Amino acid sequence: MRETPWLPEKGPPVKLSNKVRVISPTSDLGKEGIVVEVLEPLGDLIYRYRVRFNDGTVGKFFRFELELVA
Repeated sequence: MRETPWLPEKGPPVKLSNKVRVISPTSDLGKEGIVVEVLEPLGDLIYRYRVRFNDGTVGKFFRFELELVA
């Protein structure tokens, strides 16, 4: 059993200025944008990412909700 099952097993980490796409089944599914802030864990060891979408809106996501876009 993995010690950190909530982290993706594959794929590079998400970093500031990376282009990403939302892959979670939310109203933002499929939207693309740029990571504008990496939010430090709040005692739970899980990073969150603030993404500014192409339409100017902003959302906050967990790593498993995002995929990198080439």
